[in-house]
Amino acid sequence: MRKKITPFYRARYAKGFTQAELAAKLGVSQAAVNGWETGRWIPRLAIADELAKLLGISRDDLLELVVASASASTDTVGNQALATA
Repeated sequence: MRKKITPFYRARYAKGFTQAELAAKLGVSQAAVNGWETGRWIPRLAIADELAKLLGISRDDLLELVVASASASTDTVGNQALATA
């Protein structure tokens, strides 16, 4: 199966972070970053500001990225409610 390129992935990649590096900077698991990237989960508010800062975007833009990533991955993930991670 081919990897879906989502808006969140593009933002992370543009800043040069691997999932593991971004996870380490935020104190979360790599699985959490993967969940945000694939649209399965949304970041907790407690880390949203730091995540947005690391990606060089506003918190509002971060929310738009997460929603767009969830929409982009609907084909693979299916129609499911977003959970927080």
